[in-house]
Amino acid sequence: MLRLVVELPPSWVDLSSENADGPSTFIKEDPESTGALQISIQAEYHGGTIPNPIPEQLVSYAEGIVNKNAHVQIRGRSTGKCKMGTYGTVLASLLRHSWCQIWVLSNGNDFVLASHTSVDEPSEAEVNEASWVVKNISLQAIPVGL
Repeated sequence: MLRLVVELPPSWVDLSSENADGPSTFIKEDPESTGALQISIQAEYHGGTIPNPIPEQLVSYAEGIVNKNAHVQIRGRSTGKCKMGTYGTVLASLLRHSWCQIWVLSNGNDFVLASHTSVDEPSEAEVNEASWVVKNISLQAIPVGL
């Protein structure tokens, strides 16, 4: 079993306890911010064929999530290295969110999903900090029986 390890910049707050049945949720403490960063483990490897996705597959997974929404306008796609391994990301505008960035991260075995959504266009600082948080996510094994 795995748990997320998330590092936050000083101006970010963990609201996960207010969303106990949902993903880990974080916001930037700024009256101008209308965004939320949510992170969850999507799949843990327990055996069988090792997924080992290529970066383009991670982008495709992220795009599939974004495309489930109505009135999607894709604004960009990219891949890169992160603390966990590799990520694929898609940036889009949706009907009720001018900003929606989805990341799918993988270490070759396990998958993490992160989303940064905002009603309004977030500040450059918020975007950079959210990206930094996502790129620094790691997974930690929880010993069996705890």
